[in-house]
Amino acid sequence: MTTTKLFASALVAVLAAGGASAANVGTTVAPNLGIQLAQVQGAIAPKPTADPVVRQAQQALAAARFNPGPIDGVMGARTRQAIRDFQTARRIAPSGDLDVATRAALGIR
Repeated sequence: MTTTKLFASALVAVLAAGGASAANVGTTVAPNLGIQLAQVQGAIAPKPTADPVVRQAQQALAAARFNPGPIDGVMGARTRQAIRDFQTARRIAPSGDLDVATRAALGIR
């Protein structure tokens, strides 16, 4: 069993037994494991869903030699920076958003 699953099982047991209150949920529940609730939440958080328009923009940015990071359809920090760089180069207000003018300049709908 992974540490994350073990911790999640222990946390459920502690909460079910009434051993944790809302006041201490953010603190280390199992000090011997050294894992905080925030770390577990990050480990089990769902992945962002891919957006086909973002994927098209990433492909167009990469083709124009603006590195958007992985072509995965997810609007991350590297994609936003590539959009800002592209916008600056094309004299579009650098917002980092896929606005109408940016999509038109990239040739996507």
